[in-house]
Amino acid sequence: MDTAEVTGTSYLPRAIDPLMTRVLESTGAAILEGPRGCGKTMTGLAHASSYALLDTPEAQTAAEIDPHVLLAGASPRLLDEWQLIPQIWNLARREVDFSAEHGRFILTGSAVPAADPIRHTGATRFIRVRQRTMTWAEKDNRLNDDGVSLRALLDGVRPSSS
Repeated sequence: MDTAEVTGTSYLPRAIDPLMTRVLESTGAAILEGPRGCGKTMTGLAHASSYALLDTPEAQTAAEIDPHVLLAGASPRLLDEWQLIPQIWNLARREVDFSAEHGRFILTGSAVPAADPIRHTGATRFIRVRQRTMTWAEKDNRLNDDGVSLRALLDGVRPSSS
């Protein structure tokens, strides 16, 4: 999805992007977790085909009337701040069970809701992906830069002097 169309801000590629792609290709849903302000919503939007921002009054009203409408949309569907509507977890899990489609949902949120004995664990359906704050390489848009690599240094590769 074009994040600039949704948020007015272009997406800066993140180191986590290849992992998100693999997770969405291999399981029903990804749970993108991390600290506030690390870019979970933007990363989720960049990998999504549709979205629902669950921290909006419209989403809260929809959840009261029929929370299933929040799941409707092209896959993968971003459910941003899912913890604000906790019943969305079991609804998404059930849809993943019934559809057998990989990459159906991306759930993002900074807060973890209180333990709920009714909420299913999501085992085998959801894969948790931990996002960190932006690195300098990400901020400078240098993820594919051929600069010095810590992995290469540890493997004994000497950096070239160009």
